[in-house]
Amino acid sequence: MIVWVLFALVLSIGSGLEVFLTLILIGVLIIRELTDSFTPVRVKERVDFFIYAFLVVFAIIVVRRVWEILA
Repeated sequence: MIVWVLFALVLSIGSGLEVFLTLILIGVLIIRELTDSFTPVRVKERVDFFIYAFLVVFAIIVVRRVWEILA
């Protein structure tokens, strides 16, 4: 995950925080799916919490962008 965060940081240096957070969400979703059969339930629940948190942040970003477009 640390490698993905560094990669996302490099990719989004000029793009902003929104792109960085979206790339982090994509990375967490990929890691959750790839390690689904290997991780214990407790770890899955923790990762799910981060997924839900990043989805809320993503929804806020999308609503804010739509609001800027409509304004």
